[in-house]
Amino acid sequence: LRPVLAYVAHGLRDPALDAAEAALVADLAARLGAPHVVLPVTVVRTGGGPEEDARAARHAALAAEAVRRGAVAVLYGHHAEDRAATLLLRLARGTAPDGLAGMTPVAPGGDGPPRVRPLLRLRRADLARHCAEDGLAVTEDPMNRDPAVRRVRVEEEVLPALARIGSDPVAALGRLAALAAEDAAVLRDLAARAAAALPVRRAGAVVALPSAGLRGLPPALGRRIVHAELSRLGAATGAGPAVARTVARVLAAAEGVRATLPGPLLMEVGGGWHLLVPRGDPAPTAAALPVPGAVGWPAAGLVVTAGTDGGDVTAERAPDVAALPPGLDPARLRVVVRVPGPFMVRGRRPGDRLRTPGGTRRLGDVLADAGVPVALRDLLPVVAAAAAPDAPLWVPGVVVAEPVRVTGAGPDGIEGPGPRTLLSAGPVGADGPGE
Repeated sequence: LRPVLAYVAHGLRDPALDAAEAALVADLAARLGAPHVVLPVTVVRTGGGPEEDARAARHAALAAEAVRRGAVAVLYGHHAEDRAATLLLRLARGTAPDGLAGMTPVAPGGDGPPRVRPLLRLRRADLARHCAEDGLAVTEDPMNRDPAVRRVRVEEEVLPALARIGSDPVAALGRLAALAAEDAAVLRDLAARAAAALPVRRAGAVVALPSAGLRGLPPALGRRIVHAELSRLGAATGAGPAVARTVARVLAAAEGVRATLPGPLLMEVGGGWHLLVPRGDPAPTAAALPVPGAVGWPAAGLVVTAGTDGGDVTAERAPDVAALPPGLDPARLRVVVRVPGPFMVRGRRPGDRLRTPGGTRRLGDVLADAGVPVALRDLLPVVAAAAAPDAPLWVPGVVVAEPVRVTGAGPDGIEGPGPRTLLSAGPVGADGPGE
């Protein structure tokens, strides 16, 4: 292994102090014959407290530098007292059982390699003594003695109080954290299996959890599944991991509930699904669909494809429809139309209307009658002729306009044998139409 020493300058203290500490790192790097780097960061205040915000900035900077250098890990110098203080701080906030693990020897690195803490079982005094014996210069952040910092109060007040009850609270809390980490690993594995058995659907920007299956799980597994999905969406939107109260809110949501969650995310419960969708407009802009041709529509996990060997236009169901968002009928991914291409694929627009057997109707009403959840309606692709982009012809999986349906089509909307143009929509990543 070839170490690289990194110093993160948070910009929260006297610049002279940062410069002095950076010089110590440079001296140590020279002693080791290793390169070093200074990483200035801007700490963005999120309301979570200066420690948490600084930690997020530090982790992001180190992960980015590790990726740039092709590093296999980022090593941190946390010791046993750090682990004990982290556990106590989480207890004070009312942590979930997984939080009892505190700091772990190896943790996921987010956008970078794993975060590794090789000194976690060692005590602060032992590390200081080793540095002194080895002639290593030591400096201490003045914030480590600032009583306004919660961690300092834990180390200077709570741990000494616990020492009057038990002989070595740091060691006891370390054992608790290690046992909790083992239990948490088992529960995470069980939750992953339960999520696969539900199953959880992920299609484009949409996460759909079967309501009955979710409510039927032991709470410990249901919480972990919801937390994992919220955190995955939070990472995509920059909101970060989910908090316990948001997880509880999702699990407790009754049929018909629609709400905005942090992220921001839209939650909708209905039709047998707990639906989570990033708020905003993730749909791509309108795209031309030549014949033949294909347009990806990641917001709903679809690819709209047109292939030609004749004149009529059809929609062909993709071979794998398991990842379709709720409200889409796989049988309606294959329809027959008689409008020649090229086409346009776009999102829903205000005032969109199409002709149905019952007359001309607002597209929003058609989607509602089809059972498409509100949170999904603006994520679905709308196909129109390039010559008339304001006139919807087809919403894959939902509806095809009556004027474009071929008379005499079979029950699946497909005409008899003969040359025709194929128009299909299937999940992103599929190998293509089934025929």
